[in-house]
Amino acid sequence: PAYNGDRYIVQAVESALSQTFTDLEIIVVDDGSTDGTHQVLHPYLDRIRYIYQENQGAAAARNRACELAQGEFLAFLDADDYFLPSKLEKQLACFDVDPALDMVQTGWFIVNKKGQNISAVKPWEQAPKLDLESFILYKCVRPSAMMLRRKWWEKLGGFDSQFPPTEDLDFALRLALKGGKAAWLEEILTCYRQHN
Repeated sequence: PAYNGDRYIVQAVESALSQTFTDLEIIVVDDGSTDGTHQVLHPYLDRIRYIYQENQGAAAARNRACELAQGEFLAFLDADDYFLPSKLEKQLACFDVDPALDMVQTGWFIVNKKGQNISAVKPWEQAPKLDLESFILYKCVRPSAMMLRRKWWEKLGGFDSQFPPTEDLDFALRLALKGGKAAWLEEILTCYRQHN
């Protein structure tokens, strides 16, 4: 999902294109941007799918991308965040090791507007099990750190636009309540940008 993200979205797209796992599709849903988001993405239009829609919020933009996605797994990346190169490969390996897994989440670096590390977030140190109790107590969910089986997005009816900016936590809570199995990949593989 992108909304007025022209300062950062190229780094996000480049981080997806430079993954060690290469059998992927990249879908950018521009949620009504009024800045140069479309222009900065123009050089990538042969390698990404770009959709423009009227502004409806991040949940609706994520859902639109999920509707269009063809893969068995979904990974999310906000326009101002970025992946480290082996994120997708390592998350997919977790699903291979445990076919009962429904969602895998990594740790993340909090970075500033220049992409410099502020701190490392390792939520498994507080919440070793990624379950309903952990989601309630620690709210330890970050879309850009998440990967899930597409069937769970379908089963849960997607992200709920009623709860911005916590539609990600709502989604994780519903997944846990319905019996979805989530686990940590105890490695920092995502960068989450914190703004002033």
